[in-house]
Amino acid sequence: TFFQRNYSPQLWICYLDTSLNLLPAPLNQSAPDKERNGMKQKQKPFRLTLIFSYLFSSLLFFSFISFNLFLLEATGQELAQPAPPPPNPALLKDLEKFIKTDGFRRPYEAEGQIFQISNEIFPNLTVESSEPIRLIAETVTNTISFHLAPMTTTRGEQTTLTISGLDPFWSGQAGPIPLFRHENGVFQSEFTVDSEGQSGWAQNIKAPTHIYILPHRHTKYIYQDTVLTEDLTEGVVIAADNITLDGNGHKITGPGSGFGIYLANRTGVTVRRCQVQNFTYGLYLANSNNNSFAQTTLSHTLVGLVLDFNSNANNLNENLAQSNTNAGFYLYGSFDNILANNTATANGVGVVIDRSSRNTLTNNLLDSNTWAGGYLSEASANTLTDNTAGANNYTGLYLYSATNNNLTGNTANA
Repeated sequence: TFFQRNYSPQLWICYLDTSLNLLPAPLNQSAPDKERNGMKQKQKPFRLTLIFSYLFSSLLFFSFISFNLFLLEATGQELAQPAPPPPNPALLKDLEKFIKTDGFRRPYEAEGQIFQISNEIFPNLTVESSEPIRLIAETVTNTISFHLAPMTTTRGEQTTLTISGLDPFWSGQAGPIPLFRHENGVFQSEFTVDSEGQSGWAQNIKAPTHIYILPHRHTKYIYQDTVLTEDLTEGVVIAADNITLDGNGHKITGPGSGFGIYLANRTGVTVRRCQVQNFTYGLYLANSNNNSFAQTTLSHTLVGLVLDFNSNANNLNENLAQSNTNAGFYLYGSFDNILANNTATANGVGVVIDRSSRNTLTNNLLDSNTWAGGYLSEASANTLTDNTAGANNYTGLYLYSATNNNLTGNTANA
């Protein structure tokens, strides 16, 4: 007990050594048989004396120990500083709420054929696949997102997907709400759910695919270098590699759901000087590598910028994420990305690094966020250098199950 209380082991050993001197001599000392036989009548009182002596010494010993423990209690603060308080579970719970508040706290991830996804928005959502698949799902108001990938046990290149529990998209007497299914940013089909909130289709699973369902469709696709000359009122899909989207300071405003700028399986893309607002996700990458994003403002979304599902080696420089409900920048399952000279302010959390490794954050300003400037969860081997996480309402930087990360020269406070 007292080692946990930071008492001095050397002092305790000293007390033990001192107290042990009070013990009587051993009782098993040998004597010649003839002397022992001759003292047979006198042995009982001598043994009795030894017994009483032993009991008395033991009483002294335990009394001395109790007194010393009392002294240790009284002087323990002088011997060592008190242990730091344990992590606050309430803080972790609140942070997890802010990562994915609107129906999902973090992406659902599983392998198999039947997936039961329950949350506040879709309490009975179930996905069934005729083939074994790996599924990562994110469901928020008016946006359902699925990442699908084949498994080693998957036999074919196609599966039948059946989704039930889409009741929020059934408007009762007015009939079903038209829904639009997209695959890797490309519109696939318009459909409605039946009265039981169910729908299904045949899906190719030869390669990893991102499927999302919206109550509206994407119509703006960029296939070549583009400079915006006016504001847009719909999301943009980057539909080719090695191109540049220059927003030229114009706004891209959404209906409150969907994706502002969307990239899936893209590489070599540059996005700069855009103002993206009023979407579920401002700028969203899925399985996209070696892209650059600069001087772009992401605001009034659920999450400003998302690097999702193996989006690796991307460069984010001089971007502003502000007034986003959950997070300014969110990395999930992504590696080797560089975030430098960005600002995340007035978000739920400034930057979230979740199940991601080997990312580098340098000279970012993460301030005035509702909970934390930065949050690392199950993240390892990330490097944070010269970042400022100040004036956040709860804490500067929060690490949970995060190991082997390198933090140097950062300023973090509440």
